[in-house]
Amino acid sequence: MKTFRFSFNSVLLLIIFWNGGNANTDPKRNTQKNSTPPFAVAPNYKHAYQGSTAPLRMMLSNYSSIGRAAWTPNSGSVSPAETLGMEYPNGSGIEHIYGGGLWIGGMIDTTVAGTGQLTKVVTTGYEGNGADREFFPGSGPDDKLWIVRDSAKPVGWDSYWGSAIPFKKISDEDFYCRYRDFNTGVNIANHTPLNVEVIQKSFSWTNDYAGALIPIDLTIINQGNRTINNAYIGYFIDTDIGNHLQTTGRGFLRDYWSENFSGYVSTPRMAYAHNPISRGATPIGCVLVSPPDIPDSMRYTYQWLDFTTNNIQDNNDAQRYDNLMARGTVASNQSPQVTSLSDTRFIISFGPFNIAPLESLKIVVALISGADLEELKENATRAVEIHRLGYKMPFRPTSPKPVSEEITFEVSQQSIRLKWDNSSENGWDDSNKIAESFPPNHWRRINPPITIDPVTGDTDYHPRGGRVFEGYRIYRSSDPTNPYNTSGLKPPLESFALLKQVDVDDDNFEFNTGIQYEYTDSNLVRGNTYWYAVTTFSLPNEFTQITSGETTQVRTKPLESYVLQNAGGIVLPFSVAKKKNEVLVVPNPYRVDNDYTFENGGWEGLTSKWQENQRLIRFIHVPEKCVIKIYTLAGDLVDELHHDQADETIKRGEVDWHLLSKSNRAIASGIYIFTVEADDFETQIGKFVIIR
Repeated sequence: MKTFRFSFNSVLLLIIFWNGGNANTDPKRNTQKNSTPPFAVAPNYKHAYQGSTAPLRMMLSNYSSIGRAAWTPNSGSVSPAETLGMEYPNGSGIEHIYGGGLWIGGMIDTTVAGTGQLTKVVTTGYEGNGADREFFPGSGPDDKLWIVRDSAKPVGWDSYWGSAIPFKKISDEDFYCRYRDFNTGVNIANHTPLNVEVIQKSFSWTNDYAGALIPIDLTIINQGNRTINNAYIGYFIDTDIGNHLQTTGRGFLRDYWSENFSGYVSTPRMAYAHNPISRGATPIGCVLVSPPDIPDSMRYTYQWLDFTTNNIQDNNDAQRYDNLMARGTVASNQSPQVTSLSDTRFIISFGPFNIAPLESLKIVVALISGADLEELKENATRAVEIHRLGYKMPFRPTSPKPVSEEITFEVSQQSIRLKWDNSSENGWDDSNKIAESFPPNHWRRINPPITIDPVTGDTDYHPRGGRVFEGYRIYRSSDPTNPYNTSGLKPPLESFALLKQVDVDDDNFEFNTGIQYEYTDSNLVRGNTYWYAVTTFSLPNEFTQITSGETTQVRTKPLESYVLQNAGGIVLPFSVAKKKNEVLVVPNPYRVDNDYTFENGGWEGLTSKWQENQRLIRFIHVPEKCVIKIYTLAGDLVDELHHDQADETIKRGEVDWHLLSKSNRAIASGIYIFTVEADDFETQIGKFVIIR
């Protein structure tokens, strides 16, 4: 393996690449030197994207390497330029990882007799400079990436995994593999094995709560006959964060990998990196989700390094062990200033442990992203929470009943009043520690949903947790999506804005406003479309993080029901006519060279989706029941519109006409006469103008 220091030869090599190829080609190269002897069977290298349909997708292999470095040797020595190691959001072209992988370091007796001094040994899944791999899968056809996307057990599962992994689908896409650092059938330069085998499981979800994270669950087994002393477990990431498609002013791809910085947060323990200047870039984090039982002597190391400003010596296993794994210090965060950005990478590790022969050690890390650093930290907390719940999603409250059932609209002048029920207030979360902390006679804890112990049958049973209801949030969207469409189409989530929040007034969370079950939205515009949603949100939750004997309570954010779950819309109606001659035509004149779309205050839908057949004029303040007839100046009948709101609860005083004749032909420019005939009024006569 190589050091991070440049030699004359490496500089010369980069100059040759610059002159001979694209000036913006990533200078990293997968210069794999490991070779398979002619008498050995090559490992069954495999790689695949996990999360192909999730918000975050990442390339994994069956030999620990992740990112572009997971591109398998038998697929070509260098991955294609368009292959991204980790992309978030999926489809954005935002790259995050060139390479990464598990590191295991320890001190072992390497002598044949087992009586020598302990030697510092480090096995790396990806080293970040030389690209040597020291973990390998087996050579059999089943030594592959086992991919589970449905509940059907894959053929051969039991014969391969046995009792090590009883089959159970966990997430939307589960990956399983095993690899080792010994008896690989591959010549590995300067490699001393620890004799460890690793069973790796990773999980991906498509939902909005967990879609930006992939937990990697690792079981490390000492398959040797000697104890691994003072073992440290680490995860190394060579970050390349930036917009893979962004170019310079001269049309070349940007050197986005040289614009990164790295840092660390202690709660939860996470190393991260970001690119603050590449367009649309999103950060990456590696969070320690579940270290083993933590002794008081546990030491954590975070270290960032690059080729220039922070050149850590890692020429051999002893230096890698001392300087990057067992250091026991948290480095200062790298500066995010433009002048300090670099092609950075980091390692996060912890230990020490003694791993006896056939003993195993289980750890979980998670690779995560988010829209920004704040969301990254929130997703790190979510990764810990999901693992704490056994890789299940936390309890999410439901919204009040849908609009058509229990949420009602009441229209008065230029306002809309919403009403909803309390059906979502009884949700019980048996994992919520805060709800469980309330007294047994508190409304959050009384009358639990079950009173019989499901295991023992004890009838004097009170479940853990409690009711987590905290309040309601009211949202509005002015998106012009037709609220009366029959396809169930609703406006995009991002179009909804928060109008008001109300919450219970007897705890120390939120604003203690008190609960209400109605809301009036005023000063609205007649004829415009309004969508509303009422959501339920919960108490936060918390979990315990222990570091060197110190206990910290980490609080998660409250969860909220889905905004679109009960979203309903209404076009705020015009008032009906109370007397003759109240009917108006809007716009009048109608000019085809004007823009009457939503963005310009009109009623013809979104500009991006506008079509010719969406042109319309609107007759407003029409009688409750009437017939509107449209004529040319010559007296020819063009169209006839019937309007009847007599039996409607919300009476609409408007009628739309799409500038089409009864034979469905577009009308010409000119002056048109209209009449409004109603039983309660004399006929109104008016005119409007169409200018094409």
